[in-house]
Amino acid sequence: MLALLSAGCDRGKPTPSAPAPQRTPGASAPAPLPQPSQVSLLELKDRCQLREHGLVLDLGSPSALAYENFQLNAADPPEPVYVQGQSFRPLDQMSQDFVFWTRTDVTAFAFEALVRGGASERMAVYVDGERWGAAQLKQDEIRVVRIARGEQLLKSGRHRLTLALSRPRGSQPQADIGWIRLGQVSKNNSDQPASRDQVFSEVTIDDERLASVVVKPGATVTCPVWLTEKSVLSLRLGVWGAGLAEGEIALVDRDGQEHSLARDVREEDQPRDYRPLQVDLSPYADQLVDLVFRAQSHAPSARVVFGAPQLSHPSFTVTQAPRAKRAVVVIMSALGTRHTPPQSARSGLPILNQIAQWGVSFPHYRATSTSATSVIASLLTGLWPHQHNFSGLEQRLSGELPTLSSAIEAAGGRSSFMTGVPTSSDAFGFDRGFESFQVTEPQQDIAATEPVRQATQWLKATLDAEGPVLSFIHLRGAHPPFDISKERARELPPAEYGGDLTPRRAAIQLGAIARRPERQQAMDEEDWVKLAEMEKAALTLQNEALTELVQWLRQADLYDDTLLVVVGDVAPGERPRIPYSEDLNLSEPYLAVPLLIKFPRGHGAGRSVDGLFAPHDLTRTLASSLGVEFDPKASLGIDLGRSDATQLSRRRPHIAYQGGRYALRLGGQLLSGVDGRAPELCFLEIDPSCQLLRAADHPATVHSLWLMAFSAIHDALRQAPAPIPFTPEPDLQNAFVVWGATP
Repeated sequence: MLALLSAGCDRGKPTPSAPAPQRTPGASAPAPLPQPSQVSLLELKDRCQLREHGLVLDLGSPSALAYENFQLNAADPPEPVYVQGQSFRPLDQMSQDFVFWTRTDVTAFAFEALVRGGASERMAVYVDGERWGAAQLKQDEIRVVRIARGEQLLKSGRHRLTLALSRPRGSQPQADIGWIRLGQVSKNNSDQPASRDQVFSEVTIDDERLASVVVKPGATVTCPVWLTEKSVLSLRLGVWGAGLAEGEIALVDRDGQEHSLARDVREEDQPRDYRPLQVDLSPYADQLVDLVFRAQSHAPSARVVFGAPQLSHPSFTVTQAPRAKRAVVVIMSALGTRHTPPQSARSGLPILNQIAQWGVSFPHYRATSTSATSVIASLLTGLWPHQHNFSGLEQRLSGELPTLSSAIEAAGGRSSFMTGVPTSSDAFGFDRGFESFQVTEPQQDIAATEPVRQATQWLKATLDAEGPVLSFIHLRGAHPPFDISKERARELPPAEYGGDLTPRRAAIQLGAIARRPERQQAMDEEDWVKLAEMEKAALTLQNEALTELVQWLRQADLYDDTLLVVVGDVAPGERPRIPYSEDLNLSEPYLAVPLLIKFPRGHGAGRSVDGLFAPHDLTRTLASSLGVEFDPKASLGIDLGRSDATQLSRRRPHIAYQGGRYALRLGGQLLSGVDGRAPELCFLEIDPSCQLLRAADHPATVHSLWLMAFSAIHDALRQAPAPIPFTPEPDLQNAFVVWGATP
């Protein structure tokens, strides 16, 4: 996913009601940052498809796992076997499924595979459950197996290929497969497809060595790319080998139409050298497209070499928010879209409206999990959930993962975490690196606003600190138990309430309802009204505490150089679903939470910044604002104080992940699914509630998005350290009960 990056999201003026920015004499924003103007397409090679007289699956490459029945967390295949320079993947199961797609209806479809015989004497081939045929195998014999179906029609869309091995008497089924080709029958045994290592390799032509895409005559390499703005594809095209060669670059748009963009023909007597080539892609902005690198069928020994392909965009400079002396991050549980300004005042949080005037709103900020522990882990590590692979109530965060608090400590700074929420307890390993970590459990007879008081006292003790100062405050927010008395609850609407909901036991009661069969989960209207009123009353108390914190920062002359953040962890959801579950689906009602940032010295006051941002972006922002070196590998976190934050967010998908479930959002396209099952597709711009599932109508889009999801999530899960299991202490178990969570 690549896009032209451009400055300009930091335009506009503060709203009239916003206080005038105060600037410290002599203070200024950091100098403009140069923005890189090129991104290599070879970074996307794991998403690219090889075609040579049909789709080619190189089973000796890890990329083939993307076609194995939608298994995101699939175990690594057995170590490949190398025979006569060819890598083979051992198959030792009775059957193995693969998923493949066809863009159009296909006739005369054929199956081919390079097979090395093992213990099994026969291999049968099935497509969509229908037996196509079988082949006899001989021990240690290597040959190309071909099974064709003549004029049988294979319709466009998704299909399942099954390889079934016979079970030999007294032993396990076994055979080795080098590659699979699904398409036309090749003309001779020597016409074997190139491996992925051969396609994506470095090639030297006239003493110039480039990382390249190397394409045989009659073959293509197709790579899904997300184009968001004007961009130019640039590369150096050469020929490797003798004879007539013709290279072509094409593009398949979102409607499935192919457009030829450029051709280069080299006669047999012309130089083989690399020549620069540029293609304007601006007509296809805001599209998920396939870039196609093709070599036309001419001399069999000539290879077309697409050297150093990359997307280029105009260079520009980026401005950044001023540095902060301290950062205060207020995390509030169970806030959703109804708590986002300007609606927040009606929900009991008018302070959010004020912060929106003083600071910057991020209306499309999204959580990346419906597990609050996973969200906190992302905030502390700066990683996507599929990178830290941590969620749940019986695990500790791996000590192998660096945390922002440890980076603050290493920089000579000070940090604290004050929480009133059991899902951010120190028992999960979240206390690592913090100077002060204090937990107020919800079953204790202590005000829900206690973490604000604790943080204020701690901040007062850091006034003379020379290094960066960071304070996290995790509040109950709109999550029960509600810190109001029974008497106060009885005074709240509806009048003469006859239901069972009480402020202290609300989470337990709602959890019991959520565990019923779905048809028995309905709540009476008066229960919903009472729940909303108790929630608002509890938020009003927290609003008062936050208002006092802001007033203290002002009175102590600290407000101007403080980075103040208010953010939700996981949204409660929307009626009629029972709220506050720890195991919700990864849909928009549970991922959409508020994010407001008041940058130092009035930077961006009153503005709204568009973009699908995530918790690890906030981590990157905190580190950048405090001047701390903390940039987790491959996290792609975005500094939200940059003027190009919107453009940067459009370059990547937003991926939510939790326990085998995933939701990849790219622009208005949402691909969601469960490990081992076919994903679903919806278009949020025209169907915000995802009522219409469109995977069957848009197989090419599903294919491209799935490859993106697999290449991002599978590799990250393989590299993520294993969480450490633990048994919660009795006090924490009681806190979970009151919170309505069941370990």
